[in-house]
Amino acid sequence: MNETLAFAHYARRARNVLRYLRKSAPIDIFESISTDDHRALARVSDIVEGKLSYQRSQITGSPTMTVACTDGGKSLMEVVRNGEFSVLQQKEPASMVTIYGKQYEVPPTTSYYSPVKLHILSKKKKKESIDFRLRIEMADNFTSQTFFEEQQ
Repeated sequence: MNETLAFAHYARRARNVLRYLRKSAPIDIFESISTDDHRALARVSDIVEGKLSYQRSQITGSPTMTVACTDGGKSLMEVVRNGEFSVLQQKEPASMVTIYGKQYEVPPTTSYYSPVKLHILSKKKKKESIDFRLRIEMADNFTSQTFFEEQQ
């Protein structure tokens, strides 16, 4: 029963994503679906449905992230020194999602985290950039939302 329910969730998510991408694919009940592929599809489906959003109460711990700065970190350092809560915007390039064994490209995403304060944990110099490891402090009224960039 659990496998049937999991496949039903997968099929619903696949339909949502394929409809958003304006593609179609036959349901292949014999195609092996990995846990990683299902998780990736679930994330994309949640973005399509506007469900990839969080409130402060839903997040435990202090999130961290790594940011590569090509300006030597000047703009990041200015934000950190300011010490005020602000909006953090994160962009990710287009990616691939596997549906019934076939790869589909999904558009780039933009995520907004607000209000947050950034704290530098470490920095690592590379050839053309500096990687900063950041801790994200979230205000009590924190929210986040992830969207796909508009399709052409």
